[in-house]
Amino acid sequence: MDQERRAYHEQTLALLRTVLPSPRWSNPQFLEWVYDRNPTGPVVAQDLDRDASRICHIGGVPTLLRSADKERVFLLLLNSSSAPGEHGRGTYVKTLLELVERTRKSGLGGVYGVTNASSTGPVERVAQPRLARAAGIKKTGLVEPLPVKLHLPLALPAPGVTHTLVTPEYLDSADFARLADAVEATPRPKSGWALHWTADMLRWRLGWPGCRYTVHSNQDLMAVTTTTSEHHIRFGVLVMTASIRHGDRPVDLDRMLASICWHHRVPAVVYAGFNPEVRVSGFKLSQERLPAPLNLAVQSVAKDIPDADFVMSTFEFIDFDAY
Repeated sequence: MDQERRAYHEQTLALLRTVLPSPRWSNPQFLEWVYDRNPTGPVVAQDLDRDASRICHIGGVPTLLRSADKERVFLLLLNSSSAPGEHGRGTYVKTLLELVERTRKSGLGGVYGVTNASSTGPVERVAQPRLARAAGIKKTGLVEPLPVKLHLPLALPAPGVTHTLVTPEYLDSADFARLADAVEATPRPKSGWALHWTADMLRWRLGWPGCRYTVHSNQDLMAVTTTTSEHHIRFGVLVMTASIRHGDRPVDLDRMLASICWHHRVPAVVYAGFNPEVRVSGFKLSQERLPAPLNLAVQSVAKDIPDADFVMSTFEFIDFDAY
């Protein structure tokens, strides 16, 4: 990484460390990996600087999404932040509108991302007719709560499940290549859009610096997990699911999840999102009871992709940056 690019990342990290405290910002390689080594393309970022300081930043990470009859690159919006003194002044909304307009002019499909309670309001404002007309974009978008489940291991553990900690050596192995090829062969969604997980894309995503993942697989399924703690209780987190059998009906994940709970020595697994090919049972958690409710926001900017058609078919933790 050249000196100019390193200085750019440091400016962004200075803002992120103030606004979005996270251990990942202590690793200077994190932004380089996520922003610059994405096999789909480098980040499309929109920044606002003042007096040599970054006061607003939105990172648009290119991702290849597939629908029943189309493939298009969209931007996944990450690390959206504005300096504390800019809150309520429209800085973030203005920056987001500028990025959406750049997306439209670039011929990309649109933007999408996950917002928390504090940033959902500004995202919804972007869809207002007056603001949208001023930026030359369509006025509509979709913001919807991301469903969350708590799975308890009530089934018997599935036999024959392999549990592999993700390491650089594993990502370069023949075992990972075979599994990634099976995931890449997932059929196109019958409706909506889903990220096309090529082997290179999955290797890049699981290789994020500072993240600790475990891959679980058998002849029918692949799952990716990590662990977290809440109120001193350790939980598993189901980050990704994938059917590698590709039958006509969803594959039940319950017995593999029982095996996962045993492997991690955890009492339960948290899952957010949806995948029509995999059934994850569990107790639905209301948004009011979540420490940080999450909303999935999507915005089409392409003339051949009506807003009503830009709906995510599959979307899980792996599709953004919560873990």
